[in-house]
Amino acid sequence: MWKQRIFTLLLPVLAVVLCACDSGDPKGAVCGNGVLERGEACDLDQFGGATCESLGFDGGALACSATCEPVTSGCRTCGNGVLEPGEACDGTLGNLQCSSVGFVLGVTGCRADCTLDTGGCQLPLFCGNGQVDPGEPCDPTAPGGGVSEEATCGSVSLLPGPVVCDANCRPDFIGCRVPTSTCGNGTVDGGEACEGNDLRGRTCEDLFYFGGGTLRCHPGCTYDASACSPLHAGTTSASPCEVGLPCFPDHEELPRRCVTLTGDPADATCEVACEGHDDCPLGLSCLEAGGHHYCGQETCDRPDGRCLLASGLPGRCQGGFCLVAGARQFGQVCVIPEAVVALTHFPVFNWQYDPMWHCADSPCEPDGDTEGPYGTCGPPACDGPGVVAGTAPDPCPPLYNCVHTSEMMVPWDRLQYPVLTPAGGQCLPMIEGLTPWHQYKLACHVLTLRMTYRDVDCPTGTGCVPSANSLRRWQGSLQGACVAVPETPAVQGAACTESARCGAGSACVPPEPLSEPFVEDGPRVCRRACDAAVYEDNPACAGLPGDRTWVCLSISRFFTQDNGLTWTNPDDPEEVLPVTPAPLGFCVPTPL
Repeated sequence: MWKQRIFTLLLPVLAVVLCACDSGDPKGAVCGNGVLERGEACDLDQFGGATCESLGFDGGALACSATCEPVTSGCRTCGNGVLEPGEACDGTLGNLQCSSVGFVLGVTGCRADCTLDTGGCQLPLFCGNGQVDPGEPCDPTAPGGGVSEEATCGSVSLLPGPVVCDANCRPDFIGCRVPTSTCGNGTVDGGEACEGNDLRGRTCEDLFYFGGGTLRCHPGCTYDASACSPLHAGTTSASPCEVGLPCFPDHEELPRRCVTLTGDPADATCEVACEGHDDCPLGLSCLEAGGHHYCGQETCDRPDGRCLLASGLPGRCQGGFCLVAGARQFGQVCVIPEAVVALTHFPVFNWQYDPMWHCADSPCEPDGDTEGPYGTCGPPACDGPGVVAGTAPDPCPPLYNCVHTSEMMVPWDRLQYPVLTPAGGQCLPMIEGLTPWHQYKLACHVLTLRMTYRDVDCPTGTGCVPSANSLRRWQGSLQGACVAVPETPAVQGAACTESARCGAGSACVPPEPLSEPFVEDGPRVCRRACDAAVYEDNPACAGLPGDRTWVCLSISRFFTQDNGLTWTNPDDPEEVLPVTPAPLGFCVPTPL
């Protein structure tokens, strides 16, 4: 009985369905229900077996319109001169640079099926090869994302969160949480100068504003001295100021004290005063000079770029100074503190440090496409001496290599006193056009003739040639550059005008530096490079032609008085300065 009742209730519905199906009227189809019905060419992802290929295209993916008609915009026809979805190229269209497909140099070809032909590419990139190679912090294609167990949020002073590996094989801590600031909780906590109306009993006079006024607390929990007056008897502002007394060179909101860093009152300068590191603007430390405390920059000399500020903040060594560092990596967005100060008209202090503002190994370079105080972390520093010596891997990001930055330079006012600049390293582009302000260079070792990037040969058609910007300015190490060289280079001792003509491992230098004084416009010949640490019986000088004795002479000694390692002032013979020789030398003959 119940079956009969159910069937009776369903009769009207069945009648409508049967009527719709049997009427032959396509209007009975419901477009968008995911069922391919009579009169529909497609419905959502249902195409009845139709494909781009069945419709006359070379490939691609069909789509279905709101009216259940096929949309072929996702289909492609290779060779029609249009770069379509799914095509890597079409004729000369598309990104044909090998750098876009995991190589450093070369231009790809476009196959008949609109895929890239990488046969002409050279120097494969290691980033993205599925494993973490020496010098790489991580690799996004390695198992588990390639992020090491040491790369945690806590390692960069952040709260737990996911750490991922970016396309440059650098850890990205963007998923970590920043510790919540205590400013605004109504209590003066560690590092905070004040909170609300609680000024910790301080007045304008305590901050050296002896003209009085009203000291207030900035919403950022730092003192706001904009309503204080610096004008009062005993305040000094002259240059040089009086050591130990307050000074107000620009009427800034930070208290300043006159100090001398050299001990000479004539060199006194007006610096931000402090009692501790938290009183100093971000990146400066509370230092002492002559019994007076001031906020200043700390010096450093680390070829790997790492240092630690006295405030406890991490730092990076640049230009001889230890600058505040953070967690951001090459190519990642960063904040420029100076731009924040310019926008807010108020300083940022050490206790307000945020590791997600700062780059770990490089400056935050302004980005013209980004609004506000933002930039992008530039190429980092690296251990140039270690990379050249083979004791450290090249840690640079893709398409960059570690370049030893030491140079041997001859000043124009002291022609016989060559200077060797400090050893260091910088990641520089390997190809032209990556950045508008960094030179590019394929770095190599002038003795092994192999690239210092992963110890591979120089690209086809190039050779490793000692680097020189001019005859008076040479690379201060055994690192050279892979440059185009002739198939048949000039022989040793042949006259030349440029080093590349001499081929790999040689350069164009004065012919007889041990017999003839240096002449600016004198003749040049091809000479083989060598390690100047070994003067006699140098392996690089073995087998050279002729009946002369060959020695390895540092390029520095091409210019010095009597090819020695000292310089005597011709105007003051008692002034004798040592000369530090460059490691780069050349095989030259001894005097006849």
